[in-house]
Amino acid sequence: MASLLGRLAGGLVLALLAGVARGQTPHLVVDLNPLGASSDAQALRVSGGALYFVATDSGGRIGLWRTDGTVGNATKLAEIGDTGTYRNSAYQPTDVNGRLFFVGPTASGSALWTSDGTAAGTMPIAVFSGLAQVSQLTSFAGMLVFVAPDYGDGTELWRSDGTAVGTVPVADINPSGGSYPRGLTVAGGVLYFAATEPSTGTELWRSDGTAAGTMLVADIAPGSASSNPGLFTAANGLVFFTANDAATGYELWRTDGTAGGTFEVADINPGSGGSNAFVIGVSNGIVYLSAYEPVGGQALWKTDGTAPGTVRLGGGQSPDYLTDLNGTAYFFSYDPVNASRALWKSDGTPGGTVAVRSVIANATPLRVGNELFFAGYDNIGGTELWKSDGTTSGTGLAADVYPGAGGSLPGDLTAFVGDVFFSAGEPTGERELWRSDGTGAGTVKAVDITPAGSAGSLLSHFVDVGGTLYFILQPGPTSGQTYLWQSDGTAAGTLSVSPDSPRELIAWNGRLFFASDTGLERLDAGQTTLLTSGAAIHDLTVAGGLLYFQICSTFGCTNLPSNPRFFTALGGQVLFVADAASGFELWKTDGTAAGTSRLANVGTGWGGEPLGTLRAVNGVVYFAALHHELWRSDGTAAGTTLVADIGPASDPAELTDLGGTLVFVASDASGGRELWTSDGTAGGTARIIDLNPGAADASPAGLTVVGGRLYFAATEPAGGRELWTSDGTAGGTTRVADIDPGPGSSNPTGLVALDGRLYFSASEPGSGAELWRSDGTAGGTVRLADANPGPDGSRPAQITPVGGGLFFTAFLPATGSELWTLSPQCDAGAPDGDGDGLCDALDLCTNVGHVTLARPRLTVRKLLAGAGGQTLKLTADLTVPTSPPIDPVGKGIRVLIADAMGGTVADVRVPNGDYARATKTGWRRRGNGWRFVDPSGLKASVKGDPLTPGFLRVGLSVTHRTYTVTAAGLPLAATVVVDAPRAATGQCGELAFLAGACGFDASGQTVTCRP
Repeated sequence: MASLLGRLAGGLVLALLAGVARGQTPHLVVDLNPLGASSDAQALRVSGGALYFVATDSGGRIGLWRTDGTVGNATKLAEIGDTGTYRNSAYQPTDVNGRLFFVGPTASGSALWTSDGTAAGTMPIAVFSGLAQVSQLTSFAGMLVFVAPDYGDGTELWRSDGTAVGTVPVADINPSGGSYPRGLTVAGGVLYFAATEPSTGTELWRSDGTAAGTMLVADIAPGSASSNPGLFTAANGLVFFTANDAATGYELWRTDGTAGGTFEVADINPGSGGSNAFVIGVSNGIVYLSAYEPVGGQALWKTDGTAPGTVRLGGGQSPDYLTDLNGTAYFFSYDPVNASRALWKSDGTPGGTVAVRSVIANATPLRVGNELFFAGYDNIGGTELWKSDGTTSGTGLAADVYPGAGGSLPGDLTAFVGDVFFSAGEPTGERELWRSDGTGAGTVKAVDITPAGSAGSLLSHFVDVGGTLYFILQPGPTSGQTYLWQSDGTAAGTLSVSPDSPRELIAWNGRLFFASDTGLERLDAGQTTLLTSGAAIHDLTVAGGLLYFQICSTFGCTNLPSNPRFFTALGGQVLFVADAASGFELWKTDGTAAGTSRLANVGTGWGGEPLGTLRAVNGVVYFAALHHELWRSDGTAAGTTLVADIGPASDPAELTDLGGTLVFVASDASGGRELWTSDGTAGGTARIIDLNPGAADASPAGLTVVGGRLYFAATEPAGGRELWTSDGTAGGTTRVADIDPGPGSSNPTGLVALDGRLYFSASEPGSGAELWRSDGTAGGTVRLADANPGPDGSRPAQITPVGGGLFFTAFLPATGSELWTLSPQCDAGAPDGDGDGLCDALDLCTNVGHVTLARPRLTVRKLLAGAGGQTLKLTADLTVPTSPPIDPVGKGIRVLIADAMGGTVADVRVPNGDYARATKTGWRRRGNGWRFVDPSGLKASVKGDPLTPGFLRVGLSVTHRTYTVTAAGLPLAATVVVDAPRAATGQCGELAFLAGACGFDASGQTVTCRP
């Protein structure tokens, strides 16, 4: 279509079809969740005398807000992303001496932000690219310490004083690929953590915030073996943690910061099995822990840091989430007497360790005054805000925000100005910020950030199965339940399929398979349970004619011994990654136990980053492995080798097959993060082009192949972040279009290929992020619609080709984020004459004899008048086959006018039906034709000529309507349906107006198109 558009620039194409031809206009499929809009308040933190939180406004923009606690008082300090970009735990709000630090999303990674409580003082101070996120924000010695990726040094320990220049790495513990610090804990003015380096493995380290003061505390598992210390807790001047010295398994250890003062507290479960002991809290100077031994199971213990002082207290089974209230420890544990989870208390003696009241809770209680607050569940009120004064009678529901068994799911409980602040869901579907003094009357909404609009739905896992979309629906942020749905692109065809809680979906052999919390299901004529696992199934992958997956524990996949994933077919076998005794390794399988074996140990050791995603290209599997470099495998141990040592922590990512050649994104010291290529040899591995010159990052992302070319988003100084294309050479790498002219950025995301064209989301000045299409040229890169007019945009996401069309999510204030579709393929009976995959007014008539279209004329008037003041007139002559006969009285007619970007200018449907005197509306037969009238301003006529069989003259006049035509929208496209709403006859006719025959008058009020 793009070539024909170029030939017809400035002109109008008019086609008359006997079937409805659908133009490329995105539209809402159905509003799956019409309940009230929700700010989804989260990430609450008190800093500098104010309460900060992250919330979504009525425009769908996520921002940092602050409040002084007064009901109705909240101020947005900065916008930090779009709806759904992050969830709660990722923001990590942290107070450092009255200054707030937090993490926000970027187009290619994450950014560290800071705020002094003012809009001017809220800003990002450091940006980090790549999949690894900024994490573990911790206040230490008047500064912020955190963990972040750096492409020169890998993931290491950083610090910040709240300025860009003062945000720097602390120490390069592992120069060969990153030490991955974790478990940051402050005790006695020292920062403790676990870190990995080749000679000692993963062990206990300490730091004073300087490189010189960062050092190994103790090599608990001598040599390169790892003790994997974790679950750190500071108590009584010591740090307690869990570690494995190989002799006793995972047991409780302690340290005073010296090698001599680092030792195992007690071998609670004698032998190498370990007790998996970890500290759950401190109360009245007593350190409490959860530990396992065969007789008592996983029970409550206490310790004074010595083996004799480590004793079992009881406390039910699997105790956790302990806090102190007036010198008594309170925690949650399973109560075998009542066969339910309960709130317990302990004074540090077995006799004083008793259950208080049955309630299900999974977070540490918050102390406010002399009471504890927590989110508690029972089968009467669901999950609501509970409180306890430590007695059975004083433990119960504090407030029923969401009456009934559904519950408000309180979250982020935070003490502020003497009350508890929290986020909660409401019956309207909203999730807002609430506050409570512990009474029903004193529990009120603190602020309503989104008083109008719709909450929208959380949609994910889009999968095409035989032209039908299947997806997972979570009906808004207040619901923890997920459902399986399907859609054919219509509201009536969008419906729930299964109530089981789906986690992942995959299409295989024309059928849908999905994993639930408890098993593997298949959906065809009905639903069939293939496997009941009793635990969650993850990583569904079809490879080598088989379906592979892993069965995870109730604690997640990463707690499993092997955590297998990244299944990739290579010849008659399947390669995958698993975490074995010596770290992450590359394995192969033919689907049998005997045919499963290790290929090579190329991981980074326990706790380090695993091997990256595997990609098969031209008979070889490529992946990122040891020291974050590019490796390859032909399926044999000898053939599993390093391709090239690009540089320290080059982090190859987005591995893509471009015509049998590997292209990927990687970093080196001289060129930053750029586009690379490899033929599988060191000599054939090179940077394609340095788009952002020098050490700065271009950060290519979204690598997608369309028609033998690579498309991606990248950043360079002159054009900002825009759409680029490459054939794999420097000379063949060019920017497609500068959508946001100059140094501004359109930020293309969600790139997908469909019928030889690229579809994606991008922003241009004044319109925000919308759906775009490109044929690889600047002129052929167009916005398909301005679904949400204004700077916010509809922000399309999860763009997925299905059955020749597209499904995606888009945001409108009235609906929230919901399911949308774009149907570029032809309807049955409407031919795609020019073969561009689009049914529009530019299609040639190839399936019938030639039809003559003569003397067409189209005018749109009063374009500068207000809404409802425009008029449209169309006349045209055509000759069609005489059979079947045209019958406007029985079928009506339809006229569709579209602009060059696929947007609808007018869709006029003239209904069928005889003229009715009562309404003065309908068709009348007049001689050789028909006339239609409607008092609202609609007139139409279809007239024949008895001397010329098949001749028709069509006329249409519409007044008092709203139509918009701009110079950028030319050429227009018009479709006339004379056998509405869609005919099966295939009759059609076409005429192209030449350039200059269609244009505006001098006043700009009228567009006229005629030969």
